[in-house]
Amino acid sequence: MEQPISINPDSLKSFTKHLCIIAKKHSDREAAHEDLDNQLSRIRRLSTSKKATKNSLKNEIKKLENKISLVLQKEAELFRVGKVENLLIQKLKDRIEELEQLRKRELSKKNAELSSIHLTLRDLEKKQDYLINTKTQREPHVKELETKKRTQPAKEQIRKRIHVLEAQYNSLKGKYDQEALAIIADKIDELKQRI
Repeated sequence: MEQPISINPDSLKSFTKHLCIIAKKHSDREAAHEDLDNQLSRIRRLSTSKKATKNSLKNEIKKLENKISLVLQKEAELFRVGKVENLLIQKLKDRIEELEQLRKRELSKKNAELSSIHLTLRDLEKKQDYLINTKTQREPHVKELETKKRTQPAKEQIRKRIHVLEAQYNSLKGKYDQEALAIIADKIDELKQRI
């Protein structure tokens, strides 16, 4: 579906004005040609008539010369308008060509910028993929380290507790019954096996 053409009111006004000027000049030229043809017809009639005098023929020839110069003047005016219009048209064509070149340069520049952006995006996507792959590969190792880190303080506490229990066990060895001390020794061994 064709989109409606937007018309600039100033351009339309200028176009209409020039169209009217050319129409007027063309009309004037046609009127001058018609007057010339009428004058030629009068001279032909006068020259074939018996009443024609030398003076009347001279007057009619003078009028004919005026009509011829008027026709030439109107033709020249119309030709000048055409010439001015041709110059204006050529200037407009040159300006259109210049604007078209500018548009092509700008379009080329924008395409180059878009290409650069696309390349940068591709590089970023590759880096992102690399980082995601690296993260997924390292994740089990990181989880393992985190687990070790969480269990490390617990193990350290167990070691300290074992050390305290061993010290207490050693201090109680001669004072208490061997069965009670055997229970404590079993608990110490159980804690050592956890580590």
